[in-house]
Amino acid sequence: MNLTVPYTATITHVDAVEANCHQNGNVEHWYCTECNAVFTDAALTQLTNFKSVVTPATAEIIHVDAVQVSCHQNGCAEYWYCAECNAVFADATLTVLTNVKNLTVPYTATIVHVNAKDATCTENGNVEYWYCEECNAVFTDAALTQLTNFKSVQIGTVEHEYVNGECDCGAVENDEPAEELGFFDKIWQAIVDFFKSIGQFFSNLFGGKE
Repeated sequence: MNLTVPYTATITHVDAVEANCHQNGNVEHWYCTECNAVFTDAALTQLTNFKSVVTPATAEIIHVDAVQVSCHQNGCAEYWYCAECNAVFADATLTVLTNVKNLTVPYTATIVHVNAKDATCTENGNVEYWYCEECNAVFTDAALTQLTNFKSVQIGTVEHEYVNGECDCGAVENDEPAEELGFFDKIWQAIVDFFKSIGQFFSNLFGGKE
């Protein structure tokens, strides 16, 4: 007499899948669609569970926090990427494949590029730079990573170059402005001038008498 009562649920066979750098794999297994019992053999004698049949990915998955956009710096949505193959995903389960460009939130301000200009004897020059019209942040690179300021990009005037006593700007070699005296030098000069005037007064006073 056959006392066996056959089961009624569907048993699903899952082929083995090899894990890669960022996606889990699994060993071959079978599971019951009614109660989700998992087995590693077709005879359904080796009971296990879904977690145990998973073979983990081999690479490190790195999480990158979202970056808020500013007037002159791009923002970016949160994402995850594989340290081995650099695949980028928009979700922690690594199911939504994307790229950093698609996740970028562009800045809205106008960035002004200023060409380099040589200094002359009458005008300051400047190195090449970029600045944000909205906040006036100044950068020395087009990628806006090297922050500086307007003063630092300036180049001071250069010395006059005289040819036959005259510079191209019109300055004459002996027509340079006198160096301004310091505070104590001015006091000393005033004292000297005072005594010179006193001496001249007495010279005129007594020199005019016979």
